[in-house]
Amino acid sequence: VVVASVFGFYPSMVMPGSGYYMTEEMLESWRQDLQRDLDGEWTKALRDAGVKFTTKVKEGHPAEELLRLARETDVDLIVVGSRGHGAVAEMFLGSVSHDLILRAPCPVVVLPRSHDKQHHVVKAADSASTPVSVGK
Repeated sequence: VVVASVFGFYPSMVMPGSGYYMTEEMLESWRQDLQRDLDGEWTKALRDAGVKFTTKVKEGHPAEELLRLARETDVDLIVVGSRGHGAVAEMFLGSVSHDLILRAPCPVVVLPRSHDKQHHVVKAADSASTPVSVGK
């Protein structure tokens, strides 16, 4: 099992005039937080069950990075969470899960968004961070 989190940035996150720009230090802190959570709480059930897994934090367009990872690791199944933007937002922003369903080299399972389990980094930045499990 490969457990991954991919983050990318949308224009709403770094809009000119908003006064909010990501520094390299902020990005590194974000990467470290995501990696710590992937290696900790997010994979606790796998450790407890004795499942062998690896974790990856990637930066870039979420669907593209997940597709690349799926192809590189020759997976049999992709399990991805849905952020639940809705049809109108999907029209403008796109949907990672929808893109994966259309282009993945294997079946894709989309889990509904869980409001109470969303990572604090994702909440703070309203990013495209999408925890995903990719299994062999």
